[in-house]
Parts: sequence; structure tokens; C-alpha cells
Amino acid sequence: MASLKVKLDIDPVLRSLDRLGIQLAEKAITRSLNKTINSVKTDASRKVREELTLLDKDVKRDLAVRRARRGGLEAALVVTVRSTGLIKFRARQTARGVTVQVKRKGSRKRLPHSFIAKMPSGHRGVFTRRKGVARLPINELFSTSVGRFLDDERVLSQIGEAAQEKFTKELSSQVDFLLR
Repeated sequence: MASLKVKLDIDPVLRSLDRLGIQLAEKAITRSLNKTINSVKTDASRKVREELTLLDKDVKRDLAVRRARRGGLEAALVVTVRSTGLIKFRARQTARGVTVQVKRKGSRKRLPHSFIAKMPSGHRGVFTRRKGVARLPINELFSTSVGRFLDDERVLSQIGEAAQEKFTKELSSQVDFLLR
């Protein structure tokens, strides 16, 4: 899994931070990091939804924010890599199986001999039967994960550039607020 590290050019703001003092400067940086990481989560979700037909809640289920605290000035977006059930990709039951549309720009794909079922637990999914004579057990079908999509260098660089701009702007705003 690729990781994104953002190098920040905050020399103009550092001069203002000197006037604040260590505690207030740390407070400004912590607030700025936390606001920035929340916007990074939103940007990552938006990038995934531009390509895949997932809903926002299904994407954000795999994204978690680790907020910055005083003393540890580091914030992170943690991406869980788990497969997403095909039911989340606009699955429709037809007479010949199930059709799904994984990519927004792609066409619907038909999965012959598959079906949509609701389990006793309430879980819905796209299932298929195993090959052979026995009808049971059935297997659920999955597709790509959000984490694998975000592993693309092009997507990471776009998110990183936006994060750098947001952090610089937010830090400047926080410094101005604390200097009042």
C-alpha cells in the first residue's frame, strides 16, 4: 500500500508562529492539521466516487481519520483494504443473473447464474452457487476495494497537492485568529 507524505512550505507562516510562542504555535498547527485531514478524507472519497459507482457512506466506511494531538503533530488518513460486495455497485436482478456497474464510465456487466439474496442476519449480497451437484454452500461475490483504488500514484499526488494548499491556508488562518 502506497503512503502519501506531504512536504509543506510554511516559511512565511513560521515567522508568525515565532510571535505566538511555543504553546500557541502548537495549538495552531494541531488545529490546522485536523481541519486539513478532514478535507483530505472528503477529497479521497470524492476521487473514488468519480471513478466507481459507490455511495459516499460506502467509501467513507473504509476511510478513518487519526487526528493530531498536542505533542504529536501528525495526522493521518487510514485506509482499510477490504473487498467491497458487488451489491454496493448498483446490482440489479435479471432473469439471466445479476448486472452490476463497477466503474462510472464503464457499462453494466452481467454475471450469469448469480442472484441477490438476503441472509437471515439481514445482510444483502450478490451470491453464486458452487460448481457441482450440491446447491449449498453459496459464495458472495466481491469487487475491488477503496484502498486499492487509492493506491494509484496519480490519485495520491492530486490529493497531496490539495492537502498542501489547504494546510498552508488553514495554518495562516489559525495564526491570524490566535494573534488577535
